[in-house]
Amino acid sequence: MALNRLKNRTTPPLKTNVNSAITLDSILASGNDTDRWNPPQGTVITGYVVKVKAGGPESVNCAATDAAHTDTHIEIALESADMQGPHHMIVEVTPRIRAMLAAKGRNWSTKSLQSSLVATRFS
Repeated sequence: MALNRLKNRTTPPLKTNVNSAITLDSILASGNDTDRWNPPQGTVITGYVVKVKAGGPESVNCAATDAAHTDTHIEIALESADMQGPHHMIVEVTPRIRAMLAAKGRNWSTKSLQSSLVATRFS
């Protein structure tokens, strides 16, 4: 439940909580992540979007299966040709963030993100 609350946050970290030492390389490093990251911290990740897909039913979204209430998973790799999942970081667009952006006229549906992000450098 605690992880679900963290995942459903809608407020970005304060500038004072942005840690530039956190990189995609450091996130993908092998090892136990339990004590490596501090939940209030944020960072700017740079990498290549290799896949965008709809998320499936998850407890964080009450096991919903419809597009409006599921996440969008965005897979980011260090290199554009890296198609091996273990070398990817997955970032997610939650239904709450998608709804907030839609209210501002921005389309962050899975389909829209697939057409605009795949094969691009992301930061």
